[in-house]
Amino acid sequence: MKHIKLFENKTLDEILDKISKDGMDSLTSLEKEFLDKFSNGDHKETEKKLKNKKNTYKSIMSYDPREDDPEAYREIGQVFGIEDMSFKNWSDKEIEDGKYGILWDQLYDEDMYSFLRKYNLPDNTNETPWDKLPKSVVKMFKEYIKDIGMLD
Repeated sequence: MKHIKLFENKTLDEILDKISKDGMDSLTSLEKEFLDKFSNGDHKETEKKLKNKKNTYKSIMSYDPREDDPEAYREIGQVFGIEDMSFKNWSDKEIEDGKYGILWDQLYDEDMYSFLRKYNLPDNTNETPWDKLPKSVVKMFKEYIKDIGMLD
């Protein structure tokens, strides 16, 4: 009796879901590289890069300075003569907006250009500081980050 070994590749599933939803043009160069290498079994290194990128995004979005490093911020505040750098009075909305601002600044170039293409935005949109972006672009960016699966 022959047994068929089934395996699941979450990275492949995510890329195929993205193609189904938004087409091949929505893929980043790293995702395309993964697909090219997957067919011949040489995809492990590219898969590792994709997971590292996703982990970078998740670490930004899960960080909360009110809880994660309050002592470090207190010490930095003392060095710069700032009495209260604890973020303890910041609302959840302010913290979330700050996280998206950091993500805006640190988004991998290929993801930024994919975002700009998806929403037909000018190439220089990424040069605009987060706090100066039109609300419509901020909304699109938040939607895009969720759509590409960088937060689940």
